[in-house]
Amino acid sequence: MHYGWNSCLEGVSSGVPMITWLMHTEQFYNEKLMVEELKVGVGLKEFALVDKDRRVMAGEEIGRAIGKMMDGRDEAEGVKRRAREQAEMVSMALEEGGSSMKKLIQELIE
Repeated sequence: MHYGWNSCLEGVSSGVPMITWLMHTEQFYNEKLMVEELKVGVGLKEFALVDKDRRVMAGEEIGRAIGKMMDGRDEAEGVKRRAREQAEMVSMALEEGGSSMKKLIQELIE
């Protein structure tokens, strides 16, 4: 997936482990948060050069990232577990009385 902020929010709130496909702007920061800090994703890095102005994602790199998420090893299971945990935290924050609801009500009162 590309890695805009809305995609990050959708992935985290759904508990879906993510594979990053960075294009431009803030996506590099988004990837750092999701892959290195929250550890709920795997980054694609290796581009193939088509010509001096165009790059495409190498098929081998896509296969590597998908394999890393699907292999069932501890690292892949950890990414999946952390993705589910993040989704649970989002769900609790949005429940009545959750931290996001409290913040919204506080903002409306002030």
